[in-house]
Amino acid sequence: MRNGHRKPWGASLFVSAVVALALLIFYLVFKSYIDMFGTHKINDAAAWGQFGDFVGGLTNPILSFLGLLVLLQTFRFQIEASARQIEVSEIEKFENTFFKLVDKFDKQAASIFRGAKNENYNKTLRSKLLSEKERLSTQDWAEGLAHAGVHVRKVIESDNDRLGSFGRKFSQCLYFIDNSSLTHDKKEFYFTYALESFMKHEMTIYMAIVFARSPKSVEIIRRYKLASRLKDSAFCCNQVRELYSGKDYDGAYPLQKAKSADEDLKSDAL
Repeated sequence: MRNGHRKPWGASLFVSAVVALALLIFYLVFKSYIDMFGTHKINDAAAWGQFGDFVGGLTNPILSFLGLLVLLQTFRFQIEASARQIEVSEIEKFENTFFKLVDKFDKQAASIFRGAKNENYNKTLRSKLLSEKERLSTQDWAEGLAHAGVHVRKVIESDNDRLGSFGRKFSQCLYFIDNSSLTHDKKEFYFTYALESFMKHEMTIYMAIVFARSPKSVEIIRRYKLASRLKDSAFCCNQVRELYSGKDYDGAYPLQKAKSADEDLKSDAL
């Protein structure tokens, strides 16, 4: 990404400008001397001492000031270069951990949902999660959310450990990005990258699990609009879709904060 840093040739350009200015000043001083004392003085050896005193008296303070400017600007460029290096180092450290978290999630998802032996389980679980959609969607806001939470937990309780681990692995990616010092735009970039790890139906299943078990994950998904890529048919009821879309929940859903991804997903939030 472009970050607006000064171009590498900025320091060289500045120094060149200062040197050009110094030469211009020397020329103007020399011209002033000739205008004041005449060109014949230059041919007189005795006049060189007078010329040196004249030039030195005028140019030394100016050149000292220009030298100070060059020194200060050099310090500035060094500080900026150091800041860029620190930023690059921080990004490298962030990405090192981030890609490890994504890889752990990817392996967990593959062991549960991917491959010929898991394809039927994937489809069946998604079908069960969406089985009450029509009934739940006719209920009012608070009632629909509460009953949807009960329904999802009932569906996943038979395989609670594996599905909880699946949800926890991806929520750890979300928490890590959200808690980082990255800019909002860069966070969105890494959120998008992480979401690309999901394969068929997996995001639908994850959204249902964390809705019922992890209010903190729901809060992050709402804030960054991460569910916007899902079709309406992917949510277990309309109330959950509206919740993920950012609708004011008016206390109907407890978006409390948990200390960690593990604690959040091990607790029954609703």
